[in-house]
Amino acid sequence: MRKDEFNEQVNEAIHCYIDSQSTELFTNDLIDKMNLVWLERAEDENDWRSGEDTYGYGDSHSLLSNMIYISDRWRCAFRMRWILDGLQMGRF
Repeated sequence: MRKDEFNEQVNEAIHCYIDSQSTELFTNDLIDKMNLVWLERAEDENDWRSGEDTYGYGDSHSLLSNMIYISDRWRCAFRMRWILDGLQMGRF
C-alpha cells in the first residue's frame, strides 16, 4: 500500500467515526498497517506512550472531541497509538 493510499484510508476511517461513530472502515488490514507505521514512527520519535497516557478514554463525547481534534494531525506516534489502543480496547 502506497503512503498516499494509507493516509487516505486512515483519514476516511477517522471521518467515518466522526460522522457516524462507526469503526467499520478500520479494517483488520488497515489496523495491521497502522501498527507497522506506528512502530516506525515510535522508533523515530522515541515515543512509546499508550493511548491512556496521552488523551485517555473518557465518555463518548470526549472520544469524539479527541477524534475531531486529531483528525488532521494523527500522523505522529502517540496519536496513532491512541487510535489503535482505543480500537483494541473497544472504546470506539
